[in-house]
Amino acid sequence: INKAGGIKGRTIHVNVADDQTNPQVAVQLMTQALARHPAIVLDGGPATTCRATAALISNGPLQYCLTPSIHPAPGSYQFSAMYSSDDILGVSMRYLRERGIKKVAVLNGTDASGQDADQILTALIKTPEYQDAGVSFVAYVHYNLNDLSVVAQLTRIKAAGAQAFIAFTTGTAIATVLHGMQDLRLD
Repeated sequence: INKAGGIKGRTIHVNVADDQTNPQVAVQLMTQALARHPAIVLDGGPATTCRATAALISNGPLQYCLTPSIHPAPGSYQFSAMYSSDDILGVSMRYLRERGIKKVAVLNGTDASGQDADQILTALIKTPEYQDAGVSFVAYVHYNLNDLSVVAQLTRIKAAGAQAFIAFTTGTAIATVLHGMQDLRLD
């Protein structure tokens, strides 16, 4: 774009910073970035960094977060790059219900994304759509994204007779869940 004269004659400048997915570092880096008056800030997420910096951009610039687990206030300068976690989890639960699955387990991370999923799933299961169909959570467990194993949590899920489970997590932590499933031969 810059070789072609930029946008309306203005060149594009990109500054890259690594917040290490740490909210405190994200706030520090955002504060430094705002001193340069950027037009837009792209935040790779997770939700914790976008939530931590939201107050800093109350008057701009535009912040485009690459996570579904934020819910920008109407009229704010913050946008989510994906469909909402409300939609992701709503469709997932409806899929299970429509296939006759009544015993659902949940394994969420303890991070902001997991907390977001907790709020959404807790509200969904209380609606008539699931109450009338007899859908319930037979196990509801959490894990820290730094945990090396979730075998104990998955053992509880298996013992509860879950027909399906939802693991709402971010990044490489899903590998911990998949390894645990393989170790227990959980299908």
